[in-house]
Amino acid sequence: MLSYAYWLRNFSGSPDVIGKTVGLNGVATVIVGVAARSFTSLTPGNIYDLFVPISMRPRLTPRWNPRLTV
Repeated sequence: MLSYAYWLRNFSGSPDVIGKTVGLNGVATVIVGVAARSFTSLTPGNIYDLFVPISMRPRLTPRWNPRLTV
């Protein structure tokens, strides 16, 4: 899922981006949607360009170790 601002900046607000496959750290990832303009993040003060399911973390972060996450 893309943030609204990132979608405007990098895809000119094109609705055709939905369903497109992009590479994310070498992993083919399908864009499934765009967040509402008013939604910036789940963590106040941290603004992200995209959101991925947490289940993707091991594939996107090769050296990630769940035991190190606090």
